Amino acid sequence: MKAPSVRKRGVWQLVVAVCCVLAVVTQTNIPAQAADTKPRLRVLTYNIHHGRAMDGKFDYQRLSKVITDLEPDVVALQEVDCKTQRSSGVDQAALLGKLTKMYSVFGQAMPYRGGQYGEAILSRFPIEKVEAHPLPFSPGLEPRTALAVRFT
Repeated sequence: MKAPSVRKRGVWQLVVAVCCVLAVVTQTNIPAQAADTKPRLRVLTYNIHHGRAMDGKFDYQRLSKVITDLEPDVVALQEVDCKTQRSSGVDQAALLGKLTKMYSVFGQAMPYRGGQYGEAILSRFPIEKVEAHPLPFSPGLEPRTALAVRFT
């Protein structure tokens, strides 16, 4: 049997991560926006490429503006650095949480250059529980993790 491509595995891992967020969301009581409307939940998934933009700059104000302009309730972030040399020791999840005025959690997929590399979740709602679930991966390839949260 032929092994799935790295790109295809990445897509499936992203689907698993979003499903984990949605599975927890369905068990959460989210108040309706108005008396005559159904509750809504805006979920954003965003690969921040360890904070470096297409122009090669680390611009967290710009990243946070992209997020806040879309007005999400929950954000699933991929390729997040936490205190690595590559990103000058910045805890990207915590900083983006502060800049967006959202709660933040980080889940390590692997140690990386003096820090950690993985996924993060930002939430407009307080986060009660966090679980990082290592996903299967082939030796020699980058490990992946699904991050699940429960929030109020």
